[in-house]
Amino acid sequence: MTKHIAVIGAGVVGVTSAYELAAAGHAVTVFDRGGTIAGEASFAPAGLGGAGWALGWSALAAGGARWPGVDVGANPLHWIWAAKWLRARRRSALPLLQQRVQRLAAYSLERTQELTRSLNLEFENSSGVLVLSRSAADTKRLDGAIAVLERLGVAHRRLTSDECLSVEPGLTPQALPDAAVHLPQEGTANCREFTHLMRQHAERLGVRFVFHTQVTAITPGERPVLTLRSTAPLATGSDSVHEPATAGERSEFDAVAVCGALGSLPLLAACGVRLPMVGVRGHSVTLPLRLDDISAQSVGPRSAVIDAGERISISRSGSRVRVATVSRLGRHGGADDRAAVQPLYGALDHWFAGCARASQSQHWSGSCPALPDGLPLIGASGIPGVWLNLGHGDTGWAMACGSARVLGAAITGRTPGIDVEGLGIERLRG
Repeated sequence: MTKHIAVIGAGVVGVTSAYELAAAGHAVTVFDRGGTIAGEASFAPAGLGGAGWALGWSALAAGGARWPGVDVGANPLHWIWAAKWLRARRRSALPLLQQRVQRLAAYSLERTQELTRSLNLEFENSSGVLVLSRSAADTKRLDGAIAVLERLGVAHRRLTSDECLSVEPGLTPQALPDAAVHLPQEGTANCREFTHLMRQHAERLGVRFVFHTQVTAITPGERPVLTLRSTAPLATGSDSVHEPATAGERSEFDAVAVCGALGSLPLLAACGVRLPMVGVRGHSVTLPLRLDDISAQSVGPRSAVIDAGERISISRSGSRVRVATVSRLGRHGGADDRAAVQPLYGALDHWFAGCARASQSQHWSGSCPALPDGLPLIGASGIPGVWLNLGHGDTGWAMACGSARVLGAAITGRTPGIDVEGLGIERLRG
């Protein structure tokens, strides 16, 4: 039976969810308050994918490392969230959490690769991630992360300094690491480019995208109703082919999938669903590489490098390099927040000195909605007609396609491709 389903949010999670629902034969309408897709957290993140990325950092945190750059400030809600974050990573709970992270991330990588092949998607991406430590202290924590990778069967290999240069010949010779591990099945990709391609394929399946339209209320029920209002400026450059909503407009659907960011919180709270979700501010700088000489292949990273101590990633994106980090909990500084951006330049200069043109850099910052245990919420919300796929934090790209597949199965009543225990809202009630 064909359903008419509304998807709230047009980031990578919302767009892939819309595609999966349309591919299952449903009519789908996507609403977003912005003027285009992938305009917020999906715009310029690190784009790291695979289980090792998510698993490794939870293991580093469990080993006693503070989350680099986290600044909870004076907001008591952020202190409460941080306490829950630490509790989720206590030794007794961490193995099960890591198992769930690995399961979803691996499933998502498989689905991303399947979509790339079947839809002939061409977007900037590369394979292999090299994790480097600068000091003995960082190496000790990295050893803990490697133990987790071994326990869960994530492919990896320790490298010597010379082997690091064979994988990433552009590394600064004077900055060889204290230790290194290579993750051959991990990778990096241009999240925004992928999302735009998936939007095209979703539209071919009949998905409607309505931009400059904010959902101001959800009325649950067998036929849930959305109350809408236009956010369009007087003169808009939106790429929507559908007119924004008028103030107070109400639309009825068979189901609503909430895939938005922090704007989802008041909508759900008004329905009695209160989530411990906060924004973690991410920053990136994207710079053109110096590719004007015969050694261009050895300039900058070939794929992706992660500075284990600083939790900063450096990845290649065509003829550019992108340096990214998750920096502050709950802070909302602009893209030119110098205190947050300066370490990115420092890491790039340390590992790949002089590889890029800093004078031509582009800064980005975005707020990633995160739950304390690091897993998203996928499935029924507990209120009639409303479903959830949100809270991915900085692993949105790594988990988007798998999460969308799980959501599609849940709404359509199909058996999901993986064990979904621990991904639903019931885990927050324990």
